[in-house]
Amino acid sequence: MRLPLRFMLGTAAMMGGLIALQVAPAQAREASSALANYDWSTPQCHDGVWSLPTLALPPSYRFEVHNDTVRKGPRVYKLYARFSVDPEHLLPDQGANSELWAHGCGGGLAPIQVQNTAGDYGFRFIFPDSTLFYNPHVSDYTETIGQINQKYAELGFETGFLGFPTSDETATPNKLGRFNQFEHGSIYWSPGTGAHEVHGNIRDKWASLGWENGLLGFPTTDETATPTKLGRFNIFQGGSIYWSPSTGAHEIHGAIRDLWARMGWENSDLGFPTSDEYSIPGGRRSMFQTREHFPSANVFTVYGIDWTPQNGAWAWSNTIPYF
Repeated sequence: MRLPLRFMLGTAAMMGGLIALQVAPAQAREASSALANYDWSTPQCHDGVWSLPTLALPPSYRFEVHNDTVRKGPRVYKLYARFSVDPEHLLPDQGANSELWAHGCGGGLAPIQVQNTAGDYGFRFIFPDSTLFYNPHVSDYTETIGQINQKYAELGFETGFLGFPTSDETATPNKLGRFNQFEHGSIYWSPGTGAHEVHGNIRDKWASLGWENGLLGFPTTDETATPTKLGRFNIFQGGSIYWSPSTGAHEIHGAIRDLWARMGWENSDLGFPTSDEYSIPGGRRSMFQTREHFPSANVFTVYGIDWTPQNGAWAWSNTIPYF
């Protein structure tokens, strides 16, 4: 992989009726002329150097120099440095504005879109059905496509909380689905759920339960804020994971989740779950937030929901046996 041409300024010199273009080090895109126009048609996905067929004095000379070829599965992208040189700059050591563009060899022409974070330059090219990224933190190209690409676009691409993609789209190993990993989370897709992001402590909990191969399956929502208390949750095919600052992230599913939902979720007397569902003699249990009864110091109420095959699910506390 070639080192990408980054936000270049070029130098143009007239040499025997031909124009020699010398790419200078990156200096910042804003140094380019705001009037420069790089949106013009060229042969799709060519190699080498392409220029206008005549060097008679038009408003500007236009050149396109092949810089890199990126292959992602069946898709091929070719990157080009485009130069726009006005007649005033056709003298030695005069500047020529330039910009990086890409051809999607299956269709589409995309300009560079720049993100500068703490001096690390990354960029993207947006095509009709895909987006190609250069991730400066791994010095490589990554790609998002399809519904995952659409979800990522909704979240702001690399400027959003997920950061740059760190993988191309990949098939899930055992179930029909696809995913991309990002610097700060993941987006998972399946035919029955669509594409949804999962990140942070909730993603860590989901991973510990076996990702989509665990009891929860694929996510069916993005991470969402709880409506009235400070917390976050994702809903999955087989249950939910809830997080709050004081309880951390815990899964809840099945009949215990159904009863907790009827009681009002985290807004009920039980609050947020403080454990995953676990086995007890004859059944299952999830624990919920413990409360100290102010002003009575050291008096606590413990809440839980139990389930047995014979009795179904019921809520309890150490002060009110059943409620």
